Amino acid sequence: RDAAGNDCGAYVEFEGSEVTMVLAISFISIEQAKANLAHDWKGESFSKCLAAAEETWNSALGQILVESQEEDTLIKFYTALYHVLGVPTQFSEAGGYYLGMDGKVHQVKNGTNYYSDLSLWDTHRTHAPLLTLLQPQVSEDISSSLVAMYEQ
Repeated sequence: RDAAGNDCGAYVEFEGSEVTMVLAISFISIEQAKANLAHDWKGESFSKCLAAAEETWNSALGQILVESQEEDTLIKFYTALYHVLGVPTQFSEAGGYYLGMDGKVHQVKNGTNYYSDLSLWDTHRTHAPLLTLLQPQVSEDISSSLVAMYEQ
């Protein structure tokens, strides 16, 4: 069933202790949500998706090796790095489409992404330089996203 507006929501109740669900979202349309699902999920099991996510995060977090005898120090460092790498958010969807600041659907150049949820408060001192070192393509895409936001 379709619904639109500010007061939309959903509630689902299941019997039993385990439920496997496949879900897709889009800020553009239901059709785009279906395209996102087709793009991002190829019918893999939950355990295979979980393993792929863990591999992706381990690869990202493994770009920096910290050695310490104190487990607490390692936990603090890698938790902070996890938070750094979680934002900004890739906002472009399957096919490179995204909902722009002007409320219209736009498409990024092939091979790039549009980012949102940009916290600009003092991030130029620490967050931006770290992303430039660890993820230069993401850093470049963020800059392009800011220009696109201004133009829209």
